[in-house]
Amino acid sequence: MCEKFEKVPAKTDDDVGPNWTLCLYSVFSLTQKRCIVSLIAFAAWFSTLSSFIYFPAIPLLASDLRVSIEKIDLTVTSYLVISGLAPSIIGEYADHVGRRPVIMVVLLIYVVTNVGLALQTSFEALFVLRMLQSAGISGAFSIAYGVVADLASPAERGSFVGIASFGTNTAPSLGPLLGGLLAAHFGWRAIFWFLSIASAACLLAIIFALPETLRNIVGNGSLRATSVNRLPFPKMYALNDLERSSLSRNSRLQLPNPFTCIRVLLRRDTAIVVFTLGVLYTLYSCLQASLATLFIGLYDLTELQAGLIYLPFGLGCAMAAYFTGRLLDRDYRLTADVNGLPISRSGGDDLAKFPIEAARLRSLFYPLSIAIAAIAGYGWTVQAETVRLMYPSDAPNAKFVSILPYLW
Repeated sequence: MCEKFEKVPAKTDDDVGPNWTLCLYSVFSLTQKRCIVSLIAFAAWFSTLSSFIYFPAIPLLASDLRVSIEKIDLTVTSYLVISGLAPSIIGEYADHVGRRPVIMVVLLIYVVTNVGLALQTSFEALFVLRMLQSAGISGAFSIAYGVVADLASPAERGSFVGIASFGTNTAPSLGPLLGGLLAAHFGWRAIFWFLSIASAACLLAIIFALPETLRNIVGNGSLRATSVNRLPFPKMYALNDLERSSLSRNSRLQLPNPFTCIRVLLRRDTAIVVFTLGVLYTLYSCLQASLATLFIGLYDLTELQAGLIYLPFGLGCAMAAYFTGRLLDRDYRLTADVNGLPISRSGGDDLAKFPIEAARLRSLFYPLSIAIAAIAGYGWTVQAETVRLMYPSDAPNAKFVSILPYLW
């Protein structure tokens, strides 16, 4: 294996051989990498979707189960608590056993739990099953970003993170709309039946189309996967003889240690980044959980209208995911130019000599400043109910339209 990727010579017709294959960061083509990341992003999509598709149905659930809205809100809290704990366990397990078997197991748990949620008839069952639902799917985030790290070199990683984030960030717009439509026309149980069917289809796609990418098992993709890590039809990602080695590595069955990630927080730089992003995610969760219930109460909206008010929110998330990936790659290139360092998209760069922190933090303060201003403005308009002054109070449709500009 190549120890230093920056010393890899350019690939030409006269310089092709086994050594070149081993020096590639990934033997998968650009199209194959995009397909793999898109597929794992589809699985991670359900983690965010399960939150947003649920919100428009909260008043209906409270009425049907004969409990208060505050009590139903506890199921949102329990979902988020488990979603904060599950990735540390599932991600650690995927780092040892492999991405492919772990994502199949968590999706299977998720499918079965959604069937249970569709059939349950009590608040207690709803509360427990929502925690199991979160335990099953929340770790898909860590697996998705692990796959990105497996496949994409640092120079191109931002774009692939954008693809993975785009899959998860479209849920804020599609989830409430789907939830509102399903709840309004078929009842809240239809939401969980939809999640069961869609996630089952995703599970089948993963079984037949997601190759193992964990570098401890397949290296840069040139080593053959075995057992459950192996695709049923390996020729789906057929690689030529120069790219496919006859060697293989077995996955190691090892109990996950959820405290491994906590050791990372002992580094001050990491702790600062995690704390900052944790505050932003807390605000994000508070906004998304309260939006439908708050606007139904303030503006007397239907479940469908409550779902529609998430469209600007989700569109903003999707656009941010796409452009953030491009911005990360741009900052990486600019940082390399400033420091006179070469970039290798195929072989990867030596991050021990690259100021990666400067590259990733280069443009951080611009979106952070916009977020602070937007959240403050949103809170003021909702508290003051200023949108009521823009249209006649006897025009519910106009009143609904007036809400949208304040959600951008």
